Amino acid sequence: MRIKKILLTLLLSTIIFTNCAKKEEKSKIVIRYMRWADPSELASTKELLDLFMKKNPDIKVEFTTEAWGGYWNKLQTLIAANVPPDVFLLSVDYIIDFYKRGVLLNLTPLIENDKSLDLKDFFEPPFEIFTVNGNLYALPRDINAIVLYYNKDLFDEAGVEYPNEKWTWDDLVKAGKKLTKDLNNDGYIDQWGFITSLDFEVCWGNFVLQNNGKLLNEDKTKSLVNSPEVIEAIQFLYDLETKYKVAPNVTAKASLGDNVFLTGKVAMISDGSWRIGAYRSANFRWDIAMLPMKKKHACIANGVAHAISAKTKYQDAAWRLVKFLIANFLKLISLSLFLNVHLIALNSNN
Repeated sequence: MRIKKILLTLLLSTIIFTNCAKKEEKSKIVIRYMRWADPSELASTKELLDLFMKKNPDIKVEFTTEAWGGYWNKLQTLIAANVPPDVFLLSVDYIIDFYKRGVLLNLTPLIENDKSLDLKDFFEPPFEIFTVNGNLYALPRDINAIVLYYNKDLFDEAGVEYPNEKWTWDDLVKAGKKLTKDLNNDGYIDQWGFITSLDFEVCWGNFVLQNNGKLLNEDKTKSLVNSPEVIEAIQFLYDLETKYKVAPNVTAKASLGDNVFLTGKVAMISDGSWRIGAYRSANFRWDIAMLPMKKKHACIANGVAHAISAKTKYQDAAWRLVKFLIANFLKLISLSLFLNVHLIALNSNN
């Protein structure tokens, strides 16, 4: 009889505990958070969200992610279906479109009423690109800068000095020639000095800026793509492949796969600061430097920000999440490399 009472007590305790846990879970505010991410960012993002939920036990965050290519299609679909995520990562490319469609919550009133956040503590330019008609519609988490990543092992093997802030386009060519090699003497290049790209942000747009080129006039009413400065910059990149032969053409590039720098077969690449996490998995030593200059130092600096849906039912909880993600962003990446890459951006664009 005593054993039956003990078992009955245990059973009742389990039922009560389970029901309490379910009630506690139901009482939590559920915030849906969505961002694009590569595999190297997923674990750290989940760790960060777990920390947020630990510090905010009244909030549960449901996290979904997509690669860059599929992210925007999925986000646009959710918006069209009237079920957007409460908080999502936003690129400047979409700020005007989303603003006009009423997708974004105006953050300015939240900022003005939040004594824990002072925008004077932040670098101003990234905030400007997410501001429309005097109001902020997404809170920037970083500055994305384009820098020169280089393989230190390949430089050492070739006896070439590492890139520095005095490097010019000519220095890039000279080093590229020494770093481009047919390692097995079969008549085909196995190792390349530099890698070009058709991407405006990570490659050719930077070379246009370095040559004092512009794509639009000051009031943005006329294209300057055919200007001598723009043509010279694009011609230089083309010459890296065809004249100097230090960069692979389209066919050769395809054989290297997607993450060309991680193959260890490319000595230098211009790429974004967001690649730091992915490149940390490299099996060789690498570092970053300022992009080589022509008429001046210059690189494209962009920003990524967190936005809150205008349709969210939980503005306060969503705002708490956004502030937390901004404050703890540096935990996602290498702090020293992050500071270096952004100091390079500031120096390049001053």
